[in-house]
This record gives sequence, structure tokens and C-alpha cells, in this order.
Amino acid sequence: MARVGKGSVLLLDYDGTLAPFVKDRMQAYPYPGVPERLQTLSKLSDTRTVIISGRSVHDLEKLLPEASGLEIWGSHGLERKSATGEISVIPMDSQIQQGVKEGIKLCVDLAGQEQCERKPFGVALHWRGASEQEALRLKNLVEPLWLHLCERYELDIHSFDGGIELRPKARNKGTVVEEILNTTPKDAIIVYLGDDLTDEDAFKALGDRGLKVLVREQSRPTLADVQLIPPEELLQFLDQWIAAIQKRTA
Repeated sequence: MARVGKGSVLLLDYDGTLAPFVKDRMQAYPYPGVPERLQTLSKLSDTRTVIISGRSVHDLEKLLPEASGLEIWGSHGLERKSATGEISVIPMDSQIQQGVKEGIKLCVDLAGQEQCERKPFGVALHWRGASEQEALRLKNLVEPLWLHLCERYELDIHSFDGGIELRPKARNKGTVVEEILNTTPKDAIIVYLGDDLTDEDAFKALGDRGLKVLVREQSRPTLADVQLIPPEELLQFLDQWIAAIQKRTA
């Protein structure tokens, strides 16, 4: 593993990376062993640890209270909680708010409350756990009408593992990584761990500035450099990262 320490940045997706996918989204707790390692990371001053997720900061705080001392970017970068607890939100203009409101109504009316996740800045249609036929039915019901909304408002549709999401065009995990890179020394050691299609934006933004890690049981086309199988290889990686920092500061 590369030497880490001052100027090192560890970027972590949540769902599918630090936590397994489950049908009930608010039961997606982290893999055993992850919270303890995140607590250790939060106490190390010689590395910057950041969680980047499509979930809201509020949801992440519920699922992962141990991350209270870490930096969190939620809602694909539309909200941020600093390591010291300050929360900042990028305002969404009234037209985009109206588009999201219409997208939520369409989702609920066509697919039902249970399949639709209302987010602070968007809405997700979930079909994880459904049959392939049912997933296709839900997608074909909602996606065409969402596409019409995208023609009228500054919105995009993004696929993820188990659904699609309607959200503002302005932000994604790649724009978060770009902002972090802009405040990070050129010689810093940077690693991004992610599993989903939404993490490909982050991999692209990171480019050759750091190591791109796909955390996933199955292989798929990706911009990542290497793959880890969770949870065992994920925990091993976190342990190696922590040990390298502690050795440097000893």
C-alpha cells in the first residue's frame, strides 16, 4: 500500500461501499467493524476522511452516528457537514424545486409511496428486491415522464444499483471530488472507494490524481484501478490505511 500521512485524503461512498444494500433503505447499517474504524479515522489529524453519498446528511447521521467527527457530503454534494459539525447547503432555485415536486408526485402516483424516496433535492425510484419484470415495469412507468421534466427543468436522471434518481444537474459526486482536489496539495495521496454507477463520476474527476477503488463483489465496466470485495477486503484496506498513518505519526 502507498505511504499515507500528511496530505492524504480518503474518500468513501456509503451504500454498497461501507454498508450492504438492503430493501429497507433505513436499515442499511454499515458492515460490522466499519464504525470502529471510522471512529479511529476521525481522531487522526494527519488524514482527511470524507464520506460522499447520494443520501442526505440527516440519513447518514442516523445510520452512522460514529461518523460525527468526519466530513460528510450528502445529496450528491448539495449539502455538506464539516468535520466540526457545521452544515452548509447549496440553495435550489424555485424552478428546480418545482420540477422536483412534480417528479415526486409522478413517482408516488405511478409507483406508490414505498418505491419512492423523497430526498432534500430530488427523488429516487427504487426497485431493489423486485423481479426483473417488475423493475422494468416500474422504470417504464416513471422514466419517460421524468424525461419530460428534464426537458423543462434543469434536472437529470441517474441510474444506480436498484433504481433511478431525478435530481438537479448542477451537482454529482464528480463535482464534489473536483472541489476537494482544488483544496488539496498536488502531491497528496488520494483514494476514492465506491461501488455504484454514481461513483463513476467521482472516478472520472479523480483521474490520475489518486487511486480509484471499486468496492463490489461482482466485476463490471469501470474507471476504477482496482477492486475490493466487501466486507473483508474493505476492512483490511481501512486497517492498512490507519496503520500507515499511525506509523508516520508515531
